[in-house]
This record gives sequence, C-alpha cells and structure tokens, in this order.
Amino acid sequence: TDAVLVSGYLGLFLLAAGSVVRSWAAFVFQPVAVKLMAEADQAGSLMQVVSRLFDFGLKLAWLYGTLHAFRILRPLQAWLAAVFAWKLEFGNIAITVGGTVLFVVSVYLSFWVAKTVRGILADDVLPRLSLPRGVANSASTMTYYLLLMLGLVVALAAAGFEVSQLTIVLGALSVGIGFGLQTVVNNF
Repeated sequence: TDAVLVSGYLGLFLLAAGSVVRSWAAFVFQPVAVKLMAEADQAGSLMQVVSRLFDFGLKLAWLYGTLHAFRILRPLQAWLAAVFAWKLEFGNIAITVGGTVLFVVSVYLSFWVAKTVRGILADDVLPRLSLPRGVANSASTMTYYLLLMLGLVVALAAAGFEVSQLTIVLGALSVGIGFGLQTVVNNF
C-alpha cells in the first residue's frame, strides 16, 4: 500500500508541477510564441513536439519513481544491464544488444532532427532571405544530408565502432565520391 500511495502522490505531484511549468512558460514566453506562430509555418508543430517531449519526460519520471517505490527498479536495471551486455561474436567483431539498441535509437533521432531542421530551413528561414533561385533548396538539402552523416557517425560511435577509423573511411569515401561523381556534385 505504501508503494501505491507513493506512486499516486508522485503522479499527482508531477501532474501539478507540469501544469505549473506549462502555465509559467505560457506566461513568460507568450509574446515570443505569438510572434513565432505568426511568422513561422512550422512553429506550431515545433511547440507540439516540445510539449510532447515534456510530457514524455514527466511520464518517465513517474515510471522511475513508481518502479523505485515498488522496489523493482534495481532488479530491472540489473536485468537490463545483463541483456544489453549480451554479445554475439563473429571473429574480431563483437555485437552487443545495447550497442544495437543505441545504434537504432541514434539513427532514428538523427533522421528526426535532420527532417525537422530541413523543414524549418526550407519553410521558415531560407524563403525570408533574398537568395538566388534554387539556393534555398540546395542549402536545406545539404544541411539535411550533413545532419544525417553526422547522426550516422554518432550512431556508429555509440554502437562501439572507433570514431578515428570512421573518419578515415568517411574521408576516403568522400574523396572517392568527389572524383567519381564530380559532374553530379558540381551540378548539385
């Protein structure tokens, strides 16, 4: 019963704290939000994303507190550590479950961030600048690909690959692409 009460009180506290933070943020940032909503097409969706991330963080805090109150947290952490440490070896290559999960999450986040930044650049920022025709699309596309490449390097580093070897391979790959697809890259 103690754990049920602690879980309920924690849920009520987080609900109240979330409401206070939302009200305070709406009061403090209202002029900026109204201006941003009036000028930017993607501002409404960005505010929804921030709100969803805040809700997700509150739910994770409640889940953490509830698992701790029921005394399930430490055994669950030990079990997850054992599962994520399990590895499959192929000669010199060892693949762990934790590294694979971290890789998948990092790739998903890099695609999400790249898509969001490209949308903001293409719809809100670059059309407001006086740029020659086609430059805005090229800049947003290049930014998208750059963020994807950066996200892939971070994902591979998180999965356990050595970043120094990755940078050498990516450098050689970019030089090869530069020579092999020189006219395509120039046209782009």
